[in-house]
Amino acid sequence: PADTSDGIPDKYQAKVVYTAGEGGSQNGKSGYVTIKDAGGQYRTTGTVNIAAKAVPDDGYYFDKWTAVSTKTDWKLDNDITTAEIPADMTINVEGGETYTFTARFAENGTLTINAGDVSVTYDGTAHPVDPETNVPDAEITVIYTDADGNVLTGEPVDAGTYQATIIAKADGYKNAEYTAQVIINSKPLIVTTGSGSKVYDGTPLTNSTVAVDGAVTGENITAAATGSQTVVGSSENGFTIEWGSVKPDNYEVVSRLGTLTVTAASTSEPTDPTEPTN
Repeated sequence: PADTSDGIPDKYQAKVVYTAGEGGSQNGKSGYVTIKDAGGQYRTTGTVNIAAKAVPDDGYYFDKWTAVSTKTDWKLDNDITTAEIPADMTINVEGGETYTFTARFAENGTLTINAGDVSVTYDGTAHPVDPETNVPDAEITVIYTDADGNVLTGEPVDAGTYQATIIAKADGYKNAEYTAQVIINSKPLIVTTGSGSKVYDGTPLTNSTVAVDGAVTGENITAAATGSQTVVGSSENGFTIEWGSVKPDNYEVVSRLGTLTVTAASTSEPTDPTEPTN
């Protein structure tokens, strides 16, 4: 009987159906194809083109295409093991039969991330985490946030505690996420002031000697001694720091203060008067 939908008898047409199994989808367009020879004449047997692409869902990968037909002795010459069926691929068909192609998928293992925490002392350089995944070609993104939840534009440099949110993506896998911590401790900055002593003379005792040790190369930090002792007694030789463009929070100041000591002036004991001689 004739196919009244297009006026072409069924014996000159084959039906090609594309489907997808669990774990993915495909973009092939199912429908009837007309069998013709090179001269454009209708034929009951011949070859037709097929085309489709399989797309796995997250957590799955493409396995293969399987093909069956209502014609019991029909089979593909070769298995189709690529997700995309080449557009120039042809199959042998017979009019009135149906040929069904199914994209098959298999479930992947789990995409995992491993990254150790980082704990260092401030040195003026960035300290990122070093994540790894069990899938070599996975795409890894790391987002750093500070203790207040602010997102950094780069990797942590300044002293503080940071959270590293690591996201990994790989074709056929569900995205994985992992959290690590970056702790950058303040660097010790040792400030040493000089000591001094003298006998009380009514003028202030000072010592301007001061040394600053521990600054990161390229960061200029200076200090000035501020101690003064005038009266008899002792006091610490304090200091002030000039940070300039350096961030003070990147350092922990360790004070090694000198001592300024003023002692009392010595007084001589009075001598007894001598008796006059005759």
